[in-house]
Amino acid sequence: MGMRQWAVKGLVGLGLLACSSGLALAQSSQPETGPTPEQELPNPADEVTPSLVENLQTYTLPESFSLDIPEGWIAEGTEAERSAVITNYSPDRPEGDIAQTTDIKTEVTLVNEPPDSFVDREITALIDQEYPVRRYTSVEVDERTALRLWVSDLPSEYAHQIITFVGYASYGTAMIVTSYNTYSIETDILIEQIHDSFELVF
Repeated sequence: MGMRQWAVKGLVGLGLLACSSGLALAQSSQPETGPTPEQELPNPADEVTPSLVENLQTYTLPESFSLDIPEGWIAEGTEAERSAVITNYSPDRPEGDIAQTTDIKTEVTLVNEPPDSFVDREITALIDQEYPVRRYTSVEVDERTALRLWVSDLPSEYAHQIITFVGYASYGTAMIVTSYNTYSIETDILIEQIHDSFELVF
């Protein structure tokens, strides 16, 4: 199913419709799909799905949002900007801003712009910069249908990103972006678990 068709069916009325940019994204990458009839389904007994991380702690930015992060991670938020940066490393480490292979950095922003326009513009930027979108799908975050994209091979200090957009109609849009270098199933599951825990806080 193309991005535009998926968006129209799943997100109309929820304030998270990426219109023309969604169509372009559908033409430049393939959505998450099941195997074709010729493909052999894997035996579930041969696969081990990593478990969700336990003992997460809730980080809250007052009157903005909250989300769960692993113990020991560092969160620095700005109430005036309704944003936060969460890392699995200390920002004050001797290496400074040089990203390491094990680094995971999450930036959370709550913007005062309806998702229809905000998400469309952000997706347009990804397309214009020709960033490879590995896959995209709808997910449920804060009891709402959200849009999630996996981006790879980025020409920056971080090779991969997982981006989640959560729309709140006229109230605004939450954008959660996690950047990291070393891909693994365990890392992706942890990042998705963090994104899925996002909630508005009034």
